[in-house]
Amino acid sequence: MKNVKRLLALLFCLVMVFSMAACSSGGDDDSTNNNNTDNTDDTNGNVSSDDNVSGNEGDTSGEEEFAASGGQDMDTQVDNVVMTMNSTYVNVGPFAPSSPGSVGKPQLYAKLFFQPYTGAPIEDCIPWMAKGYEIIDDYTIEVEIYDYIYDSKGNHITADDVIWSGQTSLEIGQFVDYGSVASAEKIDDYTIRYTMTSRAPNTFPMVLCNQQFCIVDQEWYENAPDEERSTDPATTGAYTVKEFVSGSRAVLKARDDYWQTDPALNEGLLPSYQNVKTITYTAITEASMRVIALQNGEVDIAAITATDLGNFYDIDTRTNLDGWTCLLATPTALHTIFPNMSEDNVVGQNLDLRKAIFHALDAESIMLASGNNNVSAQLIHAFGVPSSLGYQSEWDEGEYWTYDPNLASEYLASAGFEPGELTLRLLTSTGLYTDSVRSVIISSLNAIGINVESIAVEQALFSTYKNDKTVWDLMMDLKGATSGHIASTYAYNFAAENYAEGQGGVNFWIDDGVYDLVNKVNDDPSDENIQEMEQYLRDNAAIMGMYVATNPMVAQGGITELGFVGATVYPEACVYAGDYVSAGD
Repeated sequence: MKNVKRLLALLFCLVMVFSMAACSSGGDDDSTNNNNTDNTDDTNGNVSSDDNVSGNEGDTSGEEEFAASGGQDMDTQVDNVVMTMNSTYVNVGPFAPSSPGSVGKPQLYAKLFFQPYTGAPIEDCIPWMAKGYEIIDDYTIEVEIYDYIYDSKGNHITADDVIWSGQTSLEIGQFVDYGSVASAEKIDDYTIRYTMTSRAPNTFPMVLCNQQFCIVDQEWYENAPDEERSTDPATTGAYTVKEFVSGSRAVLKARDDYWQTDPALNEGLLPSYQNVKTITYTAITEASMRVIALQNGEVDIAAITATDLGNFYDIDTRTNLDGWTCLLATPTALHTIFPNMSEDNVVGQNLDLRKAIFHALDAESIMLASGNNNVSAQLIHAFGVPSSLGYQSEWDEGEYWTYDPNLASEYLASAGFEPGELTLRLLTSTGLYTDSVRSVIISSLNAIGINVESIAVEQALFSTYKNDKTVWDLMMDLKGATSGHIASTYAYNFAAENYAEGQGGVNFWIDDGVYDLVNKVNDDPSDENIQEMEQYLRDNAAIMGMYVATNPMVAQGGITELGFVGATVYPEACVYAGDYVSAGD
C-alpha cells in the first residue's frame, strides 16, 4: 500500500551512508549541525576498521556527520556472535519492564513498523507486521497486517492479538507510550484503527514502531505457565530463545520457520535479517571487564566507556586501531535529576529547596564521574536531547542550573533549613550509574549541608521504586528521545495519562499548568510553545537535565560493519568477514 514510501525511506538511508563515507574520506567537514531540525540529525555513525569517523573530541557543538544506519543482509550466515549486556537484570519475556538487560526485543518480537532512523515519520517507516496503512486524519491511522504471521510455536497472529498486546503492555507498565492510544478498534481480522490522544509530532511511529510494543499471541500468553513465558516465549520475530539463564545470559537462535520469507519485504528491515545463526548475550556489568573480554577474545561486541575508547580507537586521528570496528553514536540518552514533586514530599513542597539542590550539583563533574567525556557525551542546558526535533539551539548558549554552592546555600537557608538538618533519599540504578556518580552527587549536597541516604538498587527493583513516591526524594535516571521530537519527551515524562492513576507524571507532579503546556506543545510544536514549556519547567525547578551520552560500541575486526539504527546495534544485521571467527565458535 505504501511501497513508494518504503522505497524513499530506503533510498534516504543509502544516501546518508554514502554521504558518511564521502565525508570520512574527505577530512573535516562540519556542514551538518545536530542542533538544527533536520530529521536525520538524531542518527549514529558507523566506523569500519579502515574508516575515519567524525567524533566530537573537544567539541560539544554537535557539528558532525553520522550515517543514518549500518548493516546489510548477507547471502551467507555465520554460526555465532557473542555480545555483552551491562546489567544482570536479563529478561527475554514479551512484557518484562524495559531495562538495560532487556535484550533481544527486536530479534524476538516483531513490531508493526520499523523506524529506519530516529525521528523518522510514519511515512518513512518500513512496514514489518504491517502490510500497509492509511492515515485517516491527524489522530487516526488504520493498519493492515499480513494474514500469514505465525509465531515460533505455530500460533496465528491476528488483529485481536495486536490490540491485546498493546493494552497489556500498557497495563503492566512496560510500554508507557501506549498511553497515547485513545482507542484501538478491530475493523476486521487483519485491520486495526488506532486513534491517538493527540496529534503530537511523530505520535504514530512513537507507538507503532516502539521496541516495547511486543506483539504475541493472546491465547498462548494467557495459558502458558510463568516459566514458559519468561524462558521459552512464543516469538513473532526472526529469532527465538535457545537458552536463558536468569541474571547471566540469553542465547537466541534464528528461526527456520520465520513467517516473512520475501526478501523484498525484508529490505532495510534490520531485525528481520538472519546473518548469524546464534546470538549470545552475556552479562558483564563492570566496564573494565568488558574491555578485558574484548581483548581476550571472549566476546565479539561490547559497549564500553569513553575512558576505555583509547584501547580500540585513535581519538587524535579519529581512526580505529588495527583489529577493531567502532561505533560512535550521536548522544541521545538524557541523564536527568528528578525531584519528587509530590505535594506530601519535603522536596516537592519547597521550590527554594529544589533550587538549592540544582545549584549544588555540577553536571560536568557528574558526567565525568560516569566515565564519559566530550567524545561520548554533551552537557545540556535544558530538558531535551539536542538532536531532537524542536530543540532550541539558543538554549546551548544560555545559563541553566549553574553550579554555584554559595547560591545553593542561600536557597537552602531561604527554604528554611539549617546545614545538617535535612536528609534526602537519592534513588539510582546500579545498572546505570557507578558509585563514582553517586559519590559526586552526595558530596556536592553534603557541601551545602544536605545529608544524603543513597538507595542504589538493581534495575528490577529500581523499576518498582521509581513509581513509589514514598521511597525517594531525588532520582537520577535517563530518558531517550522517544519519537525524535522534544514534544514526546515532554509527554513521556509529564502527561498524566501515561502513568498510573493519581501518579501525575514521572516524578509525581500533579499540575494543571504542565498538563496544559504538554497539550499545547503537542497540538502546536512551535518554537514559542516549546520555549514556554522549558521556561515553566525552570520556573518550577521541576527537573534538571544534565548531559546526553552514548556508550561507544566496539566489535572485533572480523565484524567489518555494525548493523545499527539509533542507539541499537543489531548483531543479526552486522556484516561478517569471510574469515570471521566468533568467541562463541
